[in-house]
Amino acid sequence: MAGKVDTRQKMINMMYLVFIAMLALNISKEVLATIGVINEDLETSIKQLSNDNTVKYATIDNLQSQPEYQVIYPFVQLLKSKSDTYVSYLSDLKNELLDSDKEGTKYLRDVKNKSDSSKPNQQMTDYQIMDKSGPLDELFFERSELLEPGALYRDNFINFNKDLTSIIDSIASNDPKYASDEVALKNLQSVLSDLDSRFDYPEDGLKLNSEGKELDFMDYEFKGFPLVASLSKMTKTQNNARYVENKLLSVILGEIAVATTGGGVLQAYLKTPKAQYFSGEVFDGRIIMGQKSTSFDFEEQDLKLQFPGSTQPRSLVEGTDYEIEEGQIVFKKKLSQTGSYKLVGSVTKLDDRNVTTISIDEEFSIIEKPSTATVEAIRMNILYEGLKNPVNVVLPGAVQLVQVNQSESNVTLASTNIAGANFTAKPVAGATEAFIQVRGLINGQPSVSEPKPFRVKKAPDGIGAIENDKSYPSGSTVSQFNILNGQISGYKPADFDYEFNVEVTKFIISVGTNQALTINGNFIEGLAEDYVRQAPAGTPIIFSSIEAIGWEGNDKSEAFAYKVNDFTLKKQ
Repeated sequence: MAGKVDTRQKMINMMYLVFIAMLALNISKEVLATIGVINEDLETSIKQLSNDNTVKYATIDNLQSQPEYQVIYPFVQLLKSKSDTYVSYLSDLKNELLDSDKEGTKYLRDVKNKSDSSKPNQQMTDYQIMDKSGPLDELFFERSELLEPGALYRDNFINFNKDLTSIIDSIASNDPKYASDEVALKNLQSVLSDLDSRFDYPEDGLKLNSEGKELDFMDYEFKGFPLVASLSKMTKTQNNARYVENKLLSVILGEIAVATTGGGVLQAYLKTPKAQYFSGEVFDGRIIMGQKSTSFDFEEQDLKLQFPGSTQPRSLVEGTDYEIEEGQIVFKKKLSQTGSYKLVGSVTKLDDRNVTTISIDEEFSIIEKPSTATVEAIRMNILYEGLKNPVNVVLPGAVQLVQVNQSESNVTLASTNIAGANFTAKPVAGATEAFIQVRGLINGQPSVSEPKPFRVKKAPDGIGAIENDKSYPSGSTVSQFNILNGQISGYKPADFDYEFNVEVTKFIISVGTNQALTINGNFIEGLAEDYVRQAPAGTPIIFSSIEAIGWEGNDKSEAFAYKVNDFTLKKQ
């Protein structure tokens, strides 16, 4: 709706009021930095408005040959020229201020990344040292007189208002629709009102300050203010210029659309009751007519997304979950959860002629993106007992997969975030065979997969060693100290691509020709300890019948029996 201030602009105005209030405080480094942040937020807003203006100009350029655009095209070109010239002038002036300090103060700093030296340096503006008014005062003023650069700033400020007023008046006079349509004329006049409020210059050139004194306009706006304040004020003026330019372009495009098609260009769209079809199904899509316009303005959006498995929709936030771009709501929310989603809510269009609320109730599905071919090594369909085996279970076209027949399948599926897998499969203890079967929704209808059989095997035997200051595998010559203080350990084979912990619980030790001794635990103790001490150098020490447990992660309660191979050491 023309004349309406959007949410972003309201936020900018509020931040600017906060900035003005801060100037009344004792300017600390924190306050200066905060004003700097506001200045950078305004710069971001300027870029967004400039990008939107570029799109609007391109639309008019492409349609300039059509009768509705021929009348206003010269004035649009003049608007672009005047706006670009004024904004560029302010940019050059700000750059000059940052380079104008006679004391050699560096406001622009080349900052090196100390955390990551491989990254390039970044140029940053040091707002915390902009607490002096000198750079601008020296440029604009000499005691009570206004110097030439100051007078140029004042004249450009006044002339921008005059130039755009002339353009708006010319559009109203030359385009017949504004003479015949009161709402269209009102929308155009609202731009003029906005222009006057943002570029207000008193007739006598004086402004009343809070102490009741009338000051010259330039003294009131700039004299004696910290550099960061003046810099931000100029940025705010640039933002005002781009905002008025954007609003005028929106009115021009909107009124042409209303006059020609009632608000948008009719286009044909294909709508289907479901997201995907399979061979042999009846395709029941339909063609509908809809309006599409880059000047379409959403008054309100109440959008919610219901996630798979949830009954409570979550509200979507503009700027985070979606953006308004070229008269369209563009969703930018990354959805990682597969399943059926429901988009509900409404959008409201208000254009002074009527209010239209459009209800939204749509469904869509998210499925895993195929990145590799499905290849099966038929003789390698193996699940390892006691371990959570990563598996990628796919039922083409289906979402919300869950396991079925768990009690009969000898395996338990659990969701996982392991790369390349969507489930882990853990066989029950003692099983030699298992199968995996899942159920999912295809276009909202349940579908069950065929059972997929697997062999169940025990994990490969571990490699035995004794560990103290380091690990001593079979065949190592080890000192008496490391033998007696070392822990009997086991390790999974290096080429076995599963990660789990191993703890020895029982073993048999044979020291030379002495009798073999059974030890519970994982350290040499008792009589075996005496045998080791008495044995001469070179005596073989054999560790056999090694029993152990294995477990994944930190949960030892789900440990499984694990065998460790025999190994032999020599006493040093």
